[in-house]
Amino acid sequence: MVSPTSSGDSVKPVDAKKLRPSDGEVEAAPVDQTDDEYKAGRLRSLVQRLLGLTGKDLPSAILSLSDERISSLLDQINQATKEIFAQQSDTDAFLDDQILTIICDIPRSETAMEESEGRLSPMFDSIVDRVVGTQEDRVFTYLLGCYSRLEMELGNVWLEPYEAECLSRFKVRLLTQKLAFLRGFLTDGSTDVPSALLLRAMVMISLPDNYLSDLLTVAVETDETAVADAFNPVLDLITQAATRASLIDRNEDFRLPLRSLLDLCSVKIDNKRPICNLLVNRSDWLPTPVTTAAGRELTRVTFLGPFISLSLLPDDGDVEAPERFFEADDIPKESRQFVYSSMRNMLQSLRSDVHKVLHAILANADSREKAIEFLASIIKYNEKKSQLQADGSKLASDGFMLNFLAIMYELSAKVGLDKVHPLYPFHPECRVNVAQETKLKLSSEQYDAFIKTLDLSFERKFPTECFFLTMHAQHEAISAGLGNFSNLQRHISEVDRRYKLQEQEAENFGPDQQQQKVRAAAKLAQMLKLRSTLVKKQYCMEATLIDDGFLSRALQFCSKQLAILINAVNPD
Repeated sequence: MVSPTSSGDSVKPVDAKKLRPSDGEVEAAPVDQTDDEYKAGRLRSLVQRLLGLTGKDLPSAILSLSDERISSLLDQINQATKEIFAQQSDTDAFLDDQILTIICDIPRSETAMEESEGRLSPMFDSIVDRVVGTQEDRVFTYLLGCYSRLEMELGNVWLEPYEAECLSRFKVRLLTQKLAFLRGFLTDGSTDVPSALLLRAMVMISLPDNYLSDLLTVAVETDETAVADAFNPVLDLITQAATRASLIDRNEDFRLPLRSLLDLCSVKIDNKRPICNLLVNRSDWLPTPVTTAAGRELTRVTFLGPFISLSLLPDDGDVEAPERFFEADDIPKESRQFVYSSMRNMLQSLRSDVHKVLHAILANADSREKAIEFLASIIKYNEKKSQLQADGSKLASDGFMLNFLAIMYELSAKVGLDKVHPLYPFHPECRVNVAQETKLKLSSEQYDAFIKTLDLSFERKFPTECFFLTMHAQHEAISAGLGNFSNLQRHISEVDRRYKLQEQEAENFGPDQQQQKVRAAAKLAQMLKLRSTLVKKQYCMEATLIDDGFLSRALQFCSKQLAILINAVNPD
């Protein structure tokens, strides 16, 4: 047994168990015991189980406490439960005191901030791995364990009303303390380690069901800045991971930050999505461009830009992609199709995840407007993408635009033609200005006169805006992508032609022209290397552009466009 005068040495598991009744032990009320005493005993046992002070497998945080501290905790719980039924104690204050006492007594680890043996992925900041084994990690794990034990107790169908009320209060107080931990109130004020611990748990899928939903519910009800204080650091780590992500990873680790982001955006509280609201109000959601290369800038500095930029095209994605997927430049068509299938599956996974995130933001009424502004800005700042002599260094890459177009196809897939207003391009608040576009058989004056005859008092609706934004995205992405693909094919043909000429010239050198032969051989080798690089790049573009699924969605959308035009010409 443990006495109040025992030393502060770490408690052994077997000693700790002697202090507590077993899980299956049920306290029966003696004949001479009052009803309040019996209830206090049951409540005391419940709180001990929730805090991990009883049971077979004790939490490591409890095992790290001294015998004296554990004995003191048990005495406090015993006294407080009696006072609660005597209406002399505040239940919430009592629960807060017990939780804080335990987590504040958890000792620091001697291995704090050392590198973890199992890294999640190189794309994540090193702090996500270095937090393992720290004092904060022990606190995080303990609070998470309390929540799991709470969920188990809530599944008990034999709970008394006062026990159910205690569980409800404990849940709120536990999540309130977890929120304070994430905001840095229980540490040195820094949120770096707590946010890294939460992201790590999300990536490893080790959070209990409904945990994020319950945590966000408490955060929303706490104060105006609670959600931002607790989750903005997590979003920072997610977007940093996206900038380091790569599609050439065999494990598809690029999906890890996207999956975590989707988990956060999917949480709904009273028909609102707090993380979606937080996202669109961040400074990096849609910053004002500060350079003349606005199209390219938005792909780098916006929150979702790094996700959409993930590509298999070496000009804007991974320069190692062609070498990673294609070891040679003379692969038979049948073998290439097998590799293409793998590459397209990765692209589809990426696009599908980003689409789900954007769909969640658009489905949330409070964040929809800023989400549409983001989509419209991408199209606006890349409108020169469809020009023949466009400066690619100032515009979004082909990979970005093709991913963006695929996402827009998904968003507009369920838009019916009856929901699309054909006069939207002429609306004074149209997201994309078409006033300067070429008109067929119509001067500027005639165009202005025509606009005045139209009834443009209709309200802009999302289906209409989504349809026309997709139309513009298709014009910019397809034109540029196919144009660059044709240029690449011409480049390969030109290299082949020059190689043959150089080869013929080398064959004409005589025995006394050894120096010229050496130079010619070097040039031929250089041309072969260039051709190999270009052909592998061509393979990547074929995998991205000539995709049956992508082309099928393009044709489906084009059929809708034609239907809109036909209805405009012949409404009947």
